[in-house]
Amino acid sequence: MSDIVKVEYLNPTLLIAYVTDSKIIILFVFGNKTKFNFMVDKDFFDDYKLIGENIRKRRKKMGLTQAKLADKINGKIDHAKISDIEGAKEDFQFVTLLKICKGLELTLEELILYKE
Repeated sequence: MSDIVKVEYLNPTLLIAYVTDSKIIILFVFGNKTKFNFMVDKDFFDDYKLIGENIRKRRKKMGLTQAKLADKINGKIDHAKISDIEGAKEDFQFVTLLKICKGLELTLEELILYKE
């Protein structure tokens, strides 16, 4: 069972956010097509948010765009995926996080505990 949290019309976009027992799901609908759909496990949303914020801070400190970081990781992760991770919009595999850490020249522990 899910509860709709917010429905907002954004000329001509429809944004629907809802919560299930375990996920936060957000859909962006343009006309009759869903363009963006992302979800994260709501029990760990704060963790996704922390990791995403730390990735963004470190990337910017290094003077990298999302595209440049993606290139530095040898193109195995594209800039859109980095954007989704930084915004806590999408779940990701552990290996993806390790590749991002390598691109940011940090260990996983350093990323989690990152302070500017």
